[in-house]
Amino acid sequence: MTYRPSPRRQSELSILPAITLVTLAVGAILGPQAGSFLQRFDVSELVLLSSTYAVMMEMVPILVASRAGVDLAARQATLSVSGEVDGLLVMGIDLIQYTLGPTLLAMLIMSFAFALWGSFMTLTANFLWLSELPVAVDGGDGPTGPVPGCIH
Repeated sequence: MTYRPSPRRQSELSILPAITLVTLAVGAILGPQAGSFLQRFDVSELVLLSSTYAVMMEMVPILVASRAGVDLAARQATLSVSGEVDGLLVMGIDLIQYTLGPTLLAMLIMSFAFALWGSFMTLTANFLWLSELPVAVDGGDGPTGPVPGCIH
């Protein structure tokens, strides 16, 4: 009996909860850190851009590549051990075009989709963090100077 993964597993949607959790957590951590750092240079409006860029360029590709790489290696090993690779070679079918091509194309498409999802989750976490901060209505200057913790 041949192992057939479920459609959810085959489309790699099983990594979606992990990407959601990691990007929400990283966004919630990076938001305050980037906010306090950028506030020193009076460019605190770049918090959303900087943390979303960091998650989209660093975290999501690592998660997707690690998950997809391990899954691809396991799939190829299973095909090799079960003798299906030999069967494909005997029939004259190109292994790369038949087994790796569609998988790599799907990984490319889903990497883009997961990057969009991860950036959306990071924006959500940062927005939730920013909505909790006090906003200075009068420009942020109190009687003794700028009010700490206020967004200008």
